[in-house]
Amino acid sequence: MNYLIKPLLRSMCTAWLATGVSNQTLAAIETASSAATLALPAQGASEVVSTGRFSLIAWLKPDIGDSSDCEQSVMNVLHLENGLSLHLLADGSVQGTILGFSSDSHTKMSLSATTVPLIMRGSDPSWVLIGLCFNAEDNILSIWAITEQGHLESAHAIDATFALGEVGLMLTIGAYGPLHAMEGVYGLIALRDHIIDASDVLDLWLHRRHHGPFSFTNASTGGSLTGPDGCVWMTNHAMTTRPISAESGGEPHDWAAIVGKPVTRYNTHIYDTTQEEGASFRVVRPVASTKDFVYRSPYDGNCVGPLFVENVFFVRDAPNIGSTLPTPHFVSRQSPKARFLATKIPPGAGLIRVLVSGNSRALEESDGSATGIGNFSHGFLWNNLHRTAGVLNRPARLNPGLWFGFDGSEHGPHIEGHVNKLVTTDFSRFWTNSHRTLSIGPGEGVRLIEGASYTLRCRPQGLIAHDQPLFVQAHLLRFPGANPVQWTSNKHTRQGGPGIQVSEPTTILLDTQMWSHALDFSAGDQVPSASRIILAGDNSSTLVVGDACYAGDGAISVIANITFDGISTLIDFEHPLSVVPIDGTLLRFGPWGYETINYLWPGLCESDENTWRGLKLAAIEGGDNGGVVLFSFDAWRPNVDGFVFGVAGWRGMGYEQHIKRSFTHVTSAWASQLSVDVWLMTFATQLSHPSWMNTYTEQARTGSGDVEILWLGDVEHPSSWDTELWHWWALTQATANDVAASTVLLHCTLGGQLDLFGDGIRSDVLHLTQRGNQRLAMLWTESLLEAALPGPVASPADLNGDGTVDVSDLLILLTQWGQCDNANDCPADFNSDGTVDVTDLLIMLSQWG
Repeated sequence: MNYLIKPLLRSMCTAWLATGVSNQTLAAIETASSAATLALPAQGASEVVSTGRFSLIAWLKPDIGDSSDCEQSVMNVLHLENGLSLHLLADGSVQGTILGFSSDSHTKMSLSATTVPLIMRGSDPSWVLIGLCFNAEDNILSIWAITEQGHLESAHAIDATFALGEVGLMLTIGAYGPLHAMEGVYGLIALRDHIIDASDVLDLWLHRRHHGPFSFTNASTGGSLTGPDGCVWMTNHAMTTRPISAESGGEPHDWAAIVGKPVTRYNTHIYDTTQEEGASFRVVRPVASTKDFVYRSPYDGNCVGPLFVENVFFVRDAPNIGSTLPTPHFVSRQSPKARFLATKIPPGAGLIRVLVSGNSRALEESDGSATGIGNFSHGFLWNNLHRTAGVLNRPARLNPGLWFGFDGSEHGPHIEGHVNKLVTTDFSRFWTNSHRTLSIGPGEGVRLIEGASYTLRCRPQGLIAHDQPLFVQAHLLRFPGANPVQWTSNKHTRQGGPGIQVSEPTTILLDTQMWSHALDFSAGDQVPSASRIILAGDNSSTLVVGDACYAGDGAISVIANITFDGISTLIDFEHPLSVVPIDGTLLRFGPWGYETINYLWPGLCESDENTWRGLKLAAIEGGDNGGVVLFSFDAWRPNVDGFVFGVAGWRGMGYEQHIKRSFTHVTSAWASQLSVDVWLMTFATQLSHPSWMNTYTEQARTGSGDVEILWLGDVEHPSSWDTELWHWWALTQATANDVAASTVLLHCTLGGQLDLFGDGIRSDVLHLTQRGNQRLAMLWTESLLEAALPGPVASPADLNGDGTVDVSDLLILLTQWGQCDNANDCPADFNSDGTVDVTDLLIMLSQWG
């Protein structure tokens, strides 16, 4: 075996290192003190070490300070009970030790190999790759270390009398016994079930992937690394907020590993193939103790060169796609309102309602951490918090949930009486915004049974201020048999609780019943299926195609066809009724539609502690006991320049299912109710071909008129659906659909699946953390500078590009009044004399209108 670094390999590594790699990054966990410690269960680690044929590979970024006086000569990196230890010595040497006993005397014995000093005290912390290998057949221990400063060192130890003992089941990273922790950052640490040599370590170093000790294979070039197949145990490899818990303890939100937050007993990721669920990359396992470790990302940095070349040490993988996407990765179209997402909103622009649609990644209200939001819309929102004036289409739900303005992590909506979810009823086919895969349709909301009430309030956040007006809306369904709704404005100190009624009660009739009929099977009525009802006699002139038929118990459908066969009236429905009517069931017929409650809250007094303002809705007596169907709420501060963000879609279902499982015309109808200005359509792939995004676009335009629509592609999405095709579709079909498009799939700050885990972007395999959503929103926002073009400009004085020179443009001019330090920041300097003054004002007035 080749245990020594050949001069040729040394010169290759040194030459590569001389190119200079920035060391501005942090690793997966970082010490907050020299007492930082993490004691992990290590059955898999113990098992592979006990075989006497294994390798340890670790990324480290030591910080050993600049003091010449060593407080401690040995600092612990890793210690496996009765098995092995890895230490950093005060002089910058790396030491590996195998623990065991003498086969001759059966006394305790260790086998140590120590490199020459290679980490300079007081130097800027830089990455070190450690490789350790033990082969009991030869009783040879080898250790290799490579640093960014160009050092590549090795050391070896051999003793024929050495024998392994019984290896313990606890592995400690950082401080152990009297030894302080190696201060700095600890990257991925992996134990493999085979031996390695110097060339393998060098290959890993040149590969420069943080996940390389787990994923890298060089077998095709004669190396020993076998990728995931040879990795038995690993830690510091992933940060997820919705991991798999292997009896980690605590509550689900305690399992969340978040960049910048502590490593805890519950959120430590440990890959262990000897345990149940061991081969999953995102398992958190219980640990014995932890102290003073904080999660970091090994990928923080910006792109400075070609794709996947960054000013950070580690290189990201390209996403796993089978072909090259069309370039450029955007398609431009005039979208001046969408462009405001990437530029400052000019005075006079007003409120811009931005809707983000898709499947679960567009709808998740939590990333699993109990503190982070899990949808794309909130990525935009938190990146634009100081410019956000409200929320659009916040679903009416029973659970507390996290939602801008309507946040209620501790208290859910205040509910009195009997309130049901809509997801398992036919009412869900009338709206959008379901986060449940098993919903009958794409909508979610609640149904208030007679006597029940539902109160939801919006708190001050972003541009929403309690001393300023707040416009609140609630969207309900008008249908045959509905109860009347009585509403009042309501304020409180929080989300839950009855609150304080402010306005006088207002009653709205929601019942649209035009005709009713009680099924009488003895008279010839029939129900051959949930999709067809036959009524004796000729009722064709009484019924209307497109009207609704409510059969009670949440069963409602829309009439698709009416036929009189000379004896009976055949009524066919668009979708089967969820509950098949029986003899005696009262059928209620009439049109369906939406009712929107509007209320303008005045600003509150400074001393008023009831800063949460909203609406209370109650189902009162009347109608025909159908209840009150409530879909969603909006709230925004009026008369400001800002964004109102909202979401639409269906968790677990693509656009095809959204359209096919809804009633006809509802997508256009609810789009009209929401009055969307900018519609960001992200991919909704499940059970759907991307061509259905075309249909969804058409229906959105039918409802929202001059809405600006953009198609946005996001990160690698492992699933049984061809998501690569969706990115290709967006870039090749956008022009034909008259939309702007952009995909950030290949952006260098994202990378492949393993990079997304290591960067804290994934909450689980399919969904994203709040960090991930903000990263995506930032990248999409940057792409809008190219994809969303300004509107046609009537004249240079039309500063906001709306085709008219008016008071909005005048306000922009006044904000730029005076000397121009930068001509690019002074578009109101029409005569280019370096100053915005009365001359420019006169030019604007000459072009007024």
